Amino acid sequence: VESLRENYYLTLLAWLENLRVNREEARELVGEERVRTWELYIAGSAAAFNTGHVSIHQTLAIKSDNGRGGLPRIRAQWLCE
Repeated sequence: VESLRENYYLTLLAWLENLRVNREEARELVGEERVRTWELYIAGSAAAFNTGHVSIHQTLAIKSDNGRGGLPRIRAQWLCE
């Protein structure tokens, strides 16, 4: 089980920046009110993840082979290979 809270914070900041860069196109597609709503939602969500008020966890499950999963015990080693 791994917390993705800090990664979600960074992802939301990237989404917010992408929306800001493409704001005019977004406004033309969906209108000013909806763009402002999404800006507020994304910024608020990023703040909540950053302060730890919300979190999300991922569980990695694998089918074992004679009781062995085959992955390293520390996921970071697996990610860096």
